[in-house]
Amino acid sequence: MGDRAAAWRLPWEPVALATVLLAAWEVGARLLAIPEYLLPRPLSILGSMTAQGGRMMPQLALTLGEALAGFAGGVLLGIVVAFGLASSEFLRRELQPLIVFSQSMPTAALAPLLVVWFGLGVVPKALLALVLVFFPIAANLTAGLIQVNPDMLRLVQSYRATRWQTFIKLRLPHAVGYLIAGM
Repeated sequence: MGDRAAAWRLPWEPVALATVLLAAWEVGARLLAIPEYLLPRPLSILGSMTAQGGRMMPQLALTLGEALAGFAGGVLLGIVVAFGLASSEFLRRELQPLIVFSQSMPTAALAPLLVVWFGLGVVPKALLALVLVFFPIAANLTAGLIQVNPDMLRLVQSYRATRWQTFIKLRLPHAVGYLIAGM
């Protein structure tokens, strides 16, 4: 019975914690008399969002579209690169250092470059999201495709499975968890 009660409590704990933090923010900002322009209070933010909802919704939809486009592009590119890296030792040896090096550049430095190169439209924002998503997908999925149990690999090879069959029946199912973790 104790496990059942814990299962019912768990989904509400993050909501309760968020409510307590927002209430502490509101009360703390009022008690310390922090000006609104320095630290807007949660209730005034909610009021502004309610009053300006008609103007905010199109911008919210545009931002969501840019983020989803970048996410989808990053996932697809990460999957393609991971498959290439996992299937070729040469590609892994040559490209993996470049991929790791690409992560050394802070996104705060990359964002202005993308704006200069592509302007202020949707493209630089989607590309920035793509870059942020690409590396975890490529790194995790490559690890998942490569780090297969050697005993299972020998078993599949003893049945004379082709490289494609080994990929589909062993490596890909093993890597699904890694892909989800990367996402």
